[in-house]
Amino acid sequence: MMQDNSITLIYEVSTFISETVLSTIQTLFMNALSFMLAPVLFFSLVSGFASLTSGSDLGRIGGKVLAMYFGTTVFAILLAFGLGSIFFANASPMPFLTMPMEDFPMHEAFSIQQFILDIIPQNVVNPITEGNMLQIILVAICIGVSLTALGEKVSSIRALFIEANELFLKMMSAVIVFMPFVVFSSMAVLIFTSESKSLLMLLVYLLALTMGGLILFLTYALLILFFGRISPLAYVKKAMVYLLTPFMLVSSSGCIPMTIDFCRKKLGVSNKITSFAIPLGATINMNGAALSLVLAILLLAKITGTSLTSVMYLRIGFLALLASIGASGVPNSGIIILAMMLSVTGIPVASMGYLLGIWNIMDRIATAINVNGDISASVIVAQSEKELDLSLYKA
Repeated sequence: MMQDNSITLIYEVSTFISETVLSTIQTLFMNALSFMLAPVLFFSLVSGFASLTSGSDLGRIGGKVLAMYFGTTVFAILLAFGLGSIFFANASPMPFLTMPMEDFPMHEAFSIQQFILDIIPQNVVNPITEGNMLQIILVAICIGVSLTALGEKVSSIRALFIEANELFLKMMSAVIVFMPFVVFSSMAVLIFTSESKSLLMLLVYLLALTMGGLILFLTYALLILFFGRISPLAYVKKAMVYLLTPFMLVSSSGCIPMTIDFCRKKLGVSNKITSFAIPLGATINMNGAALSLVLAILLLAKITGTSLTSVMYLRIGFLALLASIGASGVPNSGIIILAMMLSVTGIPVASMGYLLGIWNIMDRIATAINVNGDISASVIVAQSEKELDLSLYKA
């Protein structure tokens, strides 16, 4: 009898802690993210597109770099869809994440025509007031491309957007400071409320992400072999060691000086290529982010019981591509992008709390993949432009 009372007491205490204290911390964090969602996305995208021609026009080298970044990002997105269909095929809805169907926004009536019409806002204010992420993205692209076209005529306006981006990223970093507490809360909630199969799915997700990273690594090596027409073995051996740096720093942007130094001194890539490709890649080449975000969306759709239509798959791929351009290269920046993608696809944003407990590991793997894409692109473009010191590369 005493033992039964003790078990009941422990259960009640753990339930109170989980539902009152820990869930409150998660909710406060998610509310702060929702508050920052629209401005961070908007100013990051505008700054990303506006920076494409900062300093000089893209020219021939810029075209090659952008083609590499765009092509590998599309491949990463398609790879994520493939891996998700394999690894998450047997995933089932989790009772603590499943919501009644009436609580989900319905998208079944959407068509391609409606999808296109929904992207274009009737005015500039509505996307922000209504929180329509697709329309916010379109407005940001239009402004960013226009700033690029006008060049120095609007340098002061471009600087204003860049400063606004830094302002909101600073505010975002203030929110991210509490990430360790949220990670602890998320892990504790998982332990208190989850069955073993839900914890197993987190391991499956990390396995899928790691597998995707290895496939992309091999793909980069093959691109160096076929397009660079040089042996990728030197790149593979040196990159495997260096990628521990972005894995530990968890920041593509923070790695820029070290990545440039690595490409110059270890791989023989000229300053002409690295000074352009690496900083640009840290801004718009987020293959790892695209891979991890799409996998996250597919997993959360499964465990929340959300059915994804073909139009929604198109949305996910389109948003992942744009997010890889606008994502900030700082730790945990993918959280805000994932929240945006969830809100657009109709999956409950609160379900991302399921992944917060392993977010730091996810972010480290994705960052290493991001930086690896920048390095491989620099090597390929440098070789095609005869800007690669082969003796240093092979050393």
